[in-house]
Amino acid sequence: MRRVFFRNLIFLFLLNLIIKPLWVFGIDRNVQNITGASSYGLYFSLSALSMFFNIIIDAGITYYNNRIIAQKPDQISRLIPGIVILKFMLSILYIGITFLAAFLTNVISTQYPLLITLCANQILLSFIIYLRSNFSGLHYFKTDSVLSIADKLLMILLFGFILINPSLRANFNIEWFIYGQTACYFITLLLATILTMPLLKNLSYAISLGALKTIWLNSYPYVLVIFFMTIYARSDAFIIERISGASYAGHYAAAFRLLDAANQFGYLFAALLLPIFSRMLGNNQQIKDLTQSAFMLIIVAATMIITICTWHSEQIMRLLYDNTIRESGDTLALLTISLLGSFSVYIFGTLLAAAAKLKALNVITALAAVLNIILNMVLIPEYGILGAAYSAIAANVFVALAEYHYIKTRLNLSIDQHTLIRLTLFIILLTSIGWGVKCFITISWIYQCGITISSGVALSFYIGLISLKQLRNLYQISR
Repeated sequence: MRRVFFRNLIFLFLLNLIIKPLWVFGIDRNVQNITGASSYGLYFSLSALSMFFNIIIDAGITYYNNRIIAQKPDQISRLIPGIVILKFMLSILYIGITFLAAFLTNVISTQYPLLITLCANQILLSFIIYLRSNFSGLHYFKTDSVLSIADKLLMILLFGFILINPSLRANFNIEWFIYGQTACYFITLLLATILTMPLLKNLSYAISLGALKTIWLNSYPYVLVIFFMTIYARSDAFIIERISGASYAGHYAAAFRLLDAANQFGYLFAALLLPIFSRMLGNNQQIKDLTQSAFMLIIVAATMIITICTWHSEQIMRLLYDNTIRESGDTLALLTISLLGSFSVYIFGTLLAAAAKLKALNVITALAAVLNIILNMVLIPEYGILGAAYSAIAANVFVALAEYHYIKTRLNLSIDQHTLIRLTLFIILLTSIGWGVKCFITISWIYQCGITISSGVALSFYIGLISLKQLRNLYQISR
């Protein structure tokens, strides 16, 4: 299973390495530069509001479906009709609750048309992710990987055409951006539906209330986990806009965009690990080696990103954005530090989800959500967007440590002490190298980044976090 994981991780990473940076830096960044911090900040805030309750649409169905299909592949035809109907019903409930929240938080009525469209985008995306869970559960990882980037590829083509056309670019506004996303999500959902049809055999359209109840009872324990995760990951944007205004939310979005892009790398691990962990646990297979290998790789990647963004944050922000404020670089540096926590969560949280340890996940993520909201409410008025970054570090590190403690004490699974020592040494040495390169090598900062990354790769080999034997095995199994 470790070989299956690495082989598909390579394929998924290569696809996303091509598409996601084009979207983040070629499209999304340019949209903010064109529309301005205030307009984009409003979009960023309303997007966060639409995400708070999107778990209602899914209600834990995707996690449940992924686990069941991974363990019992023949269940797909039995499950899909009831799940689709249930998700339609939950979508109506989601819209109602989101607009109630908008009313209670004094979102003005003129912003409601944007909010309803953003809600529609969340509904379309939820259906896409659900259909993808069938492919990942069946270990059709390449199909799942293609669908994972299909919507962004369509958006790149659509908005790329608009942004390079002078007349269209001159009239571009944030509404175009939102409506364009709706169209691309719809086309992706249609593609996912077409690809799903050959998987269905002896499909029955007779759905009983009992079947819907069974699906719900098996799915709802995942609801709170994802809801609390969304709160501690996204509440900062909405709170900043409510307290400091849309412009500050836009400046925070500029730094957060890079964090979000980096987190996509961690999400790739989780997307592959969930069905693999589920099947291995269902077959009583040993998972320590896979867990340790995945953790080691993801922390090495996080350290490289953090080192670059810590020592060159101001240059990165000035390169990417037309208008920045004094705190922009410091916000980026602080936000990327939280990757040590969030990347670890992609490993430990996924393992707990696969093991159905939902009570532990609910408690940990609920505490993190409360911690994040309190810190945001206290720190944002005092420190602005830097306060939100401090809150992000605290919440992510807390979740990572709590999940690891549970896995170590309750599942009797831990990372070898020797591996933790090597990772700690790697973090200290690479951070020091990055500082030394910045201070003592007087060349362009972009070349300095290249030296730091090269040093990180070499250091990971020297310390033994990555080996030539491991790479040869990866090459052989990926052929």
